Amino acid sequence: MLILDYFKIKKYFNCIIDVYDVKKPKPNPEPVLKALKKLKVNKNQALYVGDDKVDILAGKRAGVKVVLYKQKFKNADYHINDLIKIKDIIKNLNEVRK
Repeated sequence: MLILDYFKIKKYFNCIIDVYDVKKPKPNPEPVLKALKKLKVNKNQALYVGDDKVDILAGKRAGVKVVLYKQKFKNADYHINDLIKIKDIIKNLNEVRK
């Protein structure tokens, strides 16, 4: 929350789940599943974006596609170095679903 407040970007998030909102933090899937429930989003409609191995584990355990930012750990579904690339991933996923 401190980082979001510092950069004044909290207003851009519809849902924020931090370590104090869950009993079992990452790599447990509880934070991801809680966010999905709060946002009323199905697993197949979600992308989990992270930058560490625990993010891959949490996302995979929750059953969502994982986008890894600026890291090359294995097992992520996508690897990006620029957050704008998320738009391309979403576009491609939507085309595949049609």
